[in-house]
Amino acid sequence: MPLKVVRLCLVYLAPLAIGLSLFAQSRNFALRDGDRVTFYGDSITEQREYTEDVENFVLTRYPSWKVSFHNAGVGGDKVSGGWAGPIDLRLDRDVFAWRPDVITIMLGMNDFFYRPDQPGIYSSYTDGYRHIVESLQKTLPNARITLIQPAPYDDVTREPAFPGGGNAVLLLIRPRWYATFSSLSPSKSVWRGLIRGSCRNRH
Repeated sequence: MPLKVVRLCLVYLAPLAIGLSLFAQSRNFALRDGDRVTFYGDSITEQREYTEDVENFVLTRYPSWKVSFHNAGVGGDKVSGGWAGPIDLRLDRDVFAWRPDVITIMLGMNDFFYRPDQPGIYSSYTDGYRHIVESLQKTLPNARITLIQPAPYDDVTREPAFPGGGNAVLLLIRPRWYATFSSLSPSKSVWRGLIRGSCRNRH
């Protein structure tokens, strides 16, 4: 990933550190002493940028806590899985086997296949995302789940491959993302504190 793209991701995820600071000052801080945390996602998770921010925050603010972190990000992954295995294998091997108390999910960057809006993209994304969360709730009913919006695509340093670029598709994915979350939120196992951002074209 080019340096400018990494910087774009860092700018997008910077509010995470601020949000954690605010949560830490309240009783609603997402993590607890003894928690096992799994970060699940694609290459943005695999690169350990925002995940290390979370780890460092806990280590420096709560040095006496015993919190373990497991990164289950795989580059290229979609809600259906990827080169490391289909989604059910990924969940069994990379999430359930670790018995986490807290799970974060960031997926969506690869789900539009870097192509213009075409029939089936959004239903596949919504159905796949729902399957992931419902599988987590069934197998790990006491886990606290945080759903993270898909990160914006770099249409700045790379020439868009089609009119509107990747962010135009991501902007259409976002309502599906919210609809999926809203339908699942009544479950007590879904933590309502979301890490939010926006996907905007800048060209």
